[in-house]
Amino acid sequence: DSRSVPWLVLMCERAMTDPEPQLRAAAMTLTWHLAEHLPNAFLGDASKGSRALRRLPPRSDPTFAEVYLLQCKLLPVATRLAEDRAPAVRLAVAAQCDRLCNALGDHWFNIIIDLLQALLGDTDERVRGEAMLCMPRLVDSVLSGTLSSSNPSASTNVLDSLLPLAIKLLKDPSTNVRVSLATACGELLTLLVGLTSQEEIFQPPPSPGGSGSVESSSDSDLLAGVRQHKRHIDETLIPLVQRLLHDTDPEVTSAALRAVTNASRGNVREISTKRSFGRSHSVDMDDTMSVSSQFSYASIERKEPVFIPVLSEQQVLRLLPTLSDLSENPQWRVR
Repeated sequence: DSRSVPWLVLMCERAMTDPEPQLRAAAMTLTWHLAEHLPNAFLGDASKGSRALRRLPPRSDPTFAEVYLLQCKLLPVATRLAEDRAPAVRLAVAAQCDRLCNALGDHWFNIIIDLLQALLGDTDERVRGEAMLCMPRLVDSVLSGTLSSSNPSASTNVLDSLLPLAIKLLKDPSTNVRVSLATACGELLTLLVGLTSQEEIFQPPPSPGGSGSVESSSDSDLLAGVRQHKRHIDETLIPLVQRLLHDTDPEVTSAALRAVTNASRGNVREISTKRSFGRSHSVDMDDTMSVSSQFSYASIERKEPVFIPVLSEQQVLRLLPTLSDLSENPQWRVR
């Protein structure tokens, strides 16, 4: 019922100033849940819950102003909680920035990116570590949200804004923060390499006559974004992983090794499905088949490989010398 929404927003604002830190931390969870369901209260059937979520209505819709004004009241709750004196409250914000990003939509992306930037420089190491772990999820939310939005530049802004701060955390005195950085790098590698595969999948075919066809603005924006992602992979993420593999703490080195391993086998199902879809629109969507099982593929005639590599050959070759050096590392856990 839309009539109850202002009262719930008021509850968020009151919880934000409660003397008990646990309740202030819970106010963050309430904030993004409420933000997520705001459009439903005015446009949809709220009884269906999260199965029928709607986005912010267009400006021409009569309910746009009501939903927008309520969002304007909810966002300051999160920004104030991000500056709370209790680290546990700031930790709750750092862990849920991506949820808030999904709930509020692309209009508020830049503000939430700024929020995570501040948390990456927090004085408490737990908050910095949690913000670092949230970073790949936030990047994923922004990149997914800008595919059909009117603000495609946000997809590159999020990486340009957050990656320099990630680089600074290489010298963080806390081992846990550097471990979180290594884990996040692996997730970002998997995400961005998966996105660059769209260049092969969705690139428009050449015209039959061989004459150069004029690309649509959406196609050119997509290809420009893909080139930016490749630049971030080659110029930032791969060197970042290389430096983490040389960290003096074995926990950080081990986390970086796991990140490389996970990035090397991630996105297999998604990329395989998209490639098949790009070549022929008759894709069999058999959810019972395991893409990592060689036995299941042996009984079916397919030209696609069982494992689709995520990192390119050039990227693997850049990492090989570092990985070879680790075989002689003085720490037995690394070896």
